[in-house]
Amino acid sequence: MQDLKKDISYMNDETQKAIANEVKLMKVELIENTSYYFASIFSRMLLLVFALITLVFLLLALGLFLQQFTGSLYISFGLVSAGLLLFLLIGRLFRKTLLAGPVQDAVIRELAPKLFKS
Repeated sequence: MQDLKKDISYMNDETQKAIANEVKLMKVELIENTSYYFASIFSRMLLLVFALITLVFLLLALGLFLQQFTGSLYISFGLVSAGLLLFLLIGRLFRKTLLAGPVQDAVIRELAPKLFKS
């Protein structure tokens, strides 16, 4: 009878250790995945900032370049602004097909294998 109690006690201790180790493993995996996604978001945001800075300087250069042909700085920057507004309007009209769908598909392709791995 004592051997049975020891065996049950031993199995109980080992089961608790296994459960504790599984919880620790889940925490480590959560931290790993979270850090991966934060790093990915941070790097993409950094690239976006650099792209926006580059875009601002390119549009400034375009406005100054167009001044040679229009003869007026106001008109050249007005043309650049009109082009930007037209681009934003087209983006607004087609945002579901151009942005929402592809972004949603990319997120699903990125997350689905990680969530449903066996």
